[in-house]
Amino acid sequence: MLVDHPEIGSVAVVPAEDATSGQRPVAFVSARAGGSLSADTVEEWARGRMAGYKVPLVEVVEAFPLTDTGKIRKPQLLARAQELADTRD
Repeated sequence: MLVDHPEIGSVAVVPAEDATSGQRPVAFVSARAGGSLSADTVEEWARGRMAGYKVPLVEVVEAFPLTDTGKIRKPQLLARAQELADTRD
């Protein structure tokens, strides 16, 4: 659903452990060329379109960590996602 946002170019969503709900979604997003994003505006946009438990924590990234074959390195995102979730509790 996040790719429907007019300024989002790419998205990767991973889970983070959450003491209250078990897991919490964390979205890493990059802006379309010439676009400008903030985590707060993306989260607000998502709140208007998703069930509350689906609204992710958001971090805007310049680029995704990639493997040599061009796939996103999810283990790196998982570690960062947990850091974000821990700081927002």
